[in-house]
Amino acid sequence: MISVRILLSLANFSSLGDIGLVDLTTHSDILEFKSGKTLDAKKYQAKIIYLLSGTVEVTDPENNVETFQSDTPRAQKPVFRLRLPGYKAKCKCACTALFIDEKIYDKYINDAWDGGGSTILNRLQDEIPKNADDKLMADIEKKFLHDEIKLPSLPEMAIHIQSALTEEGLSLSKIAGIIQSDPAISTRVIQVANSPIFRGSQNITSIKNAIAKIGLDAIHAIVISVALRGLFKPDSVLLKKAMAQYYENSIRTGIIAYVLARNIPGYERDRAFLSGLLHDIGVIPLLFVADIYPELTHQAGNLESTIEKLKGKVGSMLLEHWDFDEGLCDIAAHAYDWQWQSTDNSPDYVGLVQIALLHSPLVGGKKIKGPPLCDIPAFKNLGLDKINPADDLQQLKEVTKRVTEMIKILCL
Repeated sequence: MISVRILLSLANFSSLGDIGLVDLTTHSDILEFKSGKTLDAKKYQAKIIYLLSGTVEVTDPENNVETFQSDTPRAQKPVFRLRLPGYKAKCKCACTALFIDEKIYDKYINDAWDGGGSTILNRLQDEIPKNADDKLMADIEKKFLHDEIKLPSLPEMAIHIQSALTEEGLSLSKIAGIIQSDPAISTRVIQVANSPIFRGSQNITSIKNAIAKIGLDAIHAIVISVALRGLFKPDSVLLKKAMAQYYENSIRTGIIAYVLARNIPGYERDRAFLSGLLHDIGVIPLLFVADIYPELTHQAGNLESTIEKLKGKVGSMLLEHWDFDEGLCDIAAHAYDWQWQSTDNSPDYVGLVQIALLHSPLVGGKKIKGPPLCDIPAFKNLGLDKINPADDLQQLKEVTKRVTEMIKILCL
């Protein structure tokens, strides 16, 4: 396995996602050659070769010669433009070259981020006039901004918990009493406390012990996750599917954020869980609205592109409406603002959620349309640039089973 940083030094790989980069590193080698060594393209038909150091002289079947060095723009392209008989590269001095498996290269090299300029399903919307699509989104946005669409109320149980959490001198007994009044939520809290993510050596059987084990913010997140499940039960098959995808993705992001926060100084794990859970909360009001607009419920591409465009603004409005703190409102508003920079020195949970989102495909989530992990400010700000990306991703892969079990518990 080679270093990811070697790939990132080459233009063809600078916009790949972290999964592609790590996969490529495991199917690549670096070889050194003495001056005078000749590489025959025919011999390396199954490899893509890049010059990392030195100078090579490349000849084609008609004996045309091209000479270039490793620090020139030409070295950003493969040594052999065509891997056919007759193409050869001679090392004019000691050289180092990167060899990449052709099949893995072809798998990822055309799957780069487009800079964020397109929506998730633009290719499905060709038949919809652009001006009509823009008008629809503008109409929905206007209705939210002018309070013409009633935002859903926070479920009663979540209100009780949220109110109690603001009290000074809050006791675990009081929180436990509130939770115990709802059998469904009580069951989930006990299950989560005994899940692989939280469980220690002791089996948890009481709500009070579960709260002590999990933490108040995590309890808050669990109560909200269960409450949100019953907040919107659409009849449309398309909306049911969208709601299920939203719910599972939110839980997955919360759990990944929780796991990541364990290893980042200054970050609270249960706060991270709540942040990940709420990052896409704007999806729920938009699904409420979808029934009003047949254009949304009849075409999956139209629904998804509308949600992608508006969920941040609507989510922030909803959390403010529910009296959540400014930090959580920022998470809903900026989770997909990939160049987000925190304006103070407090822990940046927006950045943490972004890192969790870009890790999501490794634990069963869909691929996020975003930049490479190392290109977002949070990557450096959270100290992840000091960690070997391959080691980081491998560690996350190892908790996949635990994440999957947690999703099953909360999605029952």
